[in-house]
Amino acid sequence: KKTACPGFRAGVESGPTSLEAISVRNCSSECLTYVEGLAVALEPPSGLPSPAEQVAASLSLTPSQVGRLGHGPASAVTDAMDPVGFWTGRGAVSYATAGAFVEWLLERFGPSPLRDAYRTGRLASAYGREASSLAREWERHVRRLPVTEEARSLAAWRFAQPSLLER
Repeated sequence: KKTACPGFRAGVESGPTSLEAISVRNCSSECLTYVEGLAVALEPPSGLPSPAEQVAASLSLTPSQVGRLGHGPASAVTDAMDPVGFWTGRGAVSYATAGAFVEWLLERFGPSPLRDAYRTGRLASAYGREASSLAREWERHVRRLPVTEEARSLAAWRFAQPSLLER
């Protein structure tokens, strides 16, 4: 039986939230959001606002400044779950939303369901809920986050950078 991420292997638990180190070989595009989101979630920019803080800050910006985030974080992250959506969106938006979403999934549900979603490429099976439902719950979480001026300035600059297809 072929899985979306046939090279999935979990390593040893690490870090303050007991996240598992994960390495992937031959991972197909179906799990692109999990691969890139996990990388961003595990290593947010040092000393800068986190991806979640940047996404929260984007809510106070205009749609032209934030690309797909102008339709809301839930819409942006579900768009990024499709490889075409991930690669055609603004890079900073795709990576920040994927990273913030995966970080929330890890904090909220632990590593086990994410490992299953990562391995199979099927978020709904792993979490027992559709991706859109999880994305809406994540958006409610993001909307409650405090926003600093530093996060707003960084989000405005990063998320305003057009994708290659917008240039």
